[in-house]
Amino acid sequence: MLKLHLKLPRRYFHMNVDFAVPKGSIYCLYGPSAAGKSSILSVLSGFETGYDEVKIEWDGSVLLESGPGSDKARFTPAWKRGIGYLTQSVPLFPHLSVRDNIRFGMNPSRFSKEQAAEMEEWYEEIVDRLELEPYLSMRPKQLSGGLTQRAALARALVPRPHLMLLDEPFSALDWQSRNHMQEVVLDFQRRLQMTIILVTHQLEEAQKMAGIIGVIHDGQILQEDSPDALMTRPQNWNVAKLLGYQHLWKDGGKYYALHPDRGVVVHDEQDSKYADFNSFESIVKIQGTVQDLLLKDGRRIVRLTPRTSGLDSSFAISAPVHVALSPLQSVCKGEIVTAVFVEPPEIKDYPTR
Repeated sequence: MLKLHLKLPRRYFHMNVDFAVPKGSIYCLYGPSAAGKSSILSVLSGFETGYDEVKIEWDGSVLLESGPGSDKARFTPAWKRGIGYLTQSVPLFPHLSVRDNIRFGMNPSRFSKEQAAEMEEWYEEIVDRLELEPYLSMRPKQLSGGLTQRAALARALVPRPHLMLLDEPFSALDWQSRNHMQEVVLDFQRRLQMTIILVTHQLEEAQKMAGIIGVIHDGQILQEDSPDALMTRPQNWNVAKLLGYQHLWKDGGKYYALHPDRGVVVHDEQDSKYADFNSFESIVKIQGTVQDLLLKDGRRIVRLTPRTSGLDSSFAISAPVHVALSPLQSVCKGEIVTAVFVEPPEIKDYPTR
């Protein structure tokens, strides 16, 4: 298990973070830019030393300990931690070929002949899985951004790390390349039983990759849970907003959060979809005029201007309401439709109006 206790001053806030990650699992730090995500990875990897208080335990051993509550200061240098680290801006060695960059971490002199032979097979498998064979003789300056990331991932995987730190390594890639890289990482993680700490500000990537997501903002982990539990039970409005919820709905003294992906569009109450809602404990209905259609991550999103006369709530939403449209649905600009949100989570910690 990986355990971290950290107090770290930053320019605009003071980080205070505690989390524990089971061995062989993927934990994601999800949040906006400048929330402190990369600082945590820098501390774990051994490149950040400006902390007030810190303790890192990995698999029963203390890698780092410092601060007022420590019995004695302990520090394991970065090169002894056995950690793989992959960032968005990959620093491949410019004077080495792709082959030599990948093989840099192998160091066959440390192994027996049998172990060296196994390492060679492992190297060839990684090269094949990442489709790097045609590029092994090239230098980094000859590679595209996607190929550079694949070479860097191969270099990080060759030593078979038990702990891998991924700092938004796929954010600059196109959708197809990003999806391929995610699948490769998940495949190797399952086979090696690696523990992975992933940093991202893309919610879809966090939900796909991680078993546990820690929502972080201004150096504080606001909530951590499974992807499904986070989306269905955000603890407060700040967490809900970071997860993509866009509106608070007041009904009977309670507030509910509305998310575009947790609603459907119906044209009238005779629509056959209405029959499907009877089994749910709560629904929110908002009638509105179609303002326009947006395309986001391959999904069509309807923007509705609420018609207050059609609202059955005492809380009128003035901003446009967003709701995802199914592939089989169609709406026209200016059309009056109803957005139905199914079992929206109740928000007990909400901003006062």
